[in-house]
Amino acid sequence: MAGLRDAGAQAPCDEGPPSCQIRPDFASSIQTGSIPSIGSANFLLTVNPLFPGGLLGILGLSLTASDIRSSSEASYVFGMNKGFLAGDASFGSLKIGGALIGRELTFSGGAAANTVLLSTPTVEVTLNKQVPADLISCGRKCTTTPISVTTDAIDINFHNAPLFGHMISGDIVIGETSASLSHLIAVPT
Repeated sequence: MAGLRDAGAQAPCDEGPPSCQIRPDFASSIQTGSIPSIGSANFLLTVNPLFPGGLLGILGLSLTASDIRSSSEASYVFGMNKGFLAGDASFGSLKIGGALIGRELTFSGGAAANTVLLSTPTVEVTLNKQVPADLISCGRKCTTTPISVTTDAIDINFHNAPLFGHMISGDIVIGETSASLSHLIAVPT
């Protein structure tokens, strides 16, 4: 989305360029994602160790959620030469549990940016995790310009988490959106 202005508003447009050039005032990039049509998201992580007498499944992680929404927005105002980044995530309901979590976590509603529901040395559960990216330009003076943001509705990070004799590391991400202005940075102002 872009807003336009008449760059030569002080001179009559019949005088020709550059007084009648139309340039953008602002530009933005927005991405929204939601999982309301599915009704819910379910995720199970199990380990099936052999025990005498047969196979037994052990629940490592259980996640059930409804109405997950995630959005990311990146905007740039040319007159101010300033970029803005924002993200948002909300949940109808969310329940996370299992041996890796240790207890049941619940949440509903809008989550503030980077809401940490659980943080241990081996597991971190973050809602509305926002990761910005900046462009650093150096000439006489170095400047930082925000160019993109990624928003994860749910981010579960494992770092050598023990699960019945196994070590688990990695990320589970649900509801990721991103917005970028990188295609606009080269636009002359």
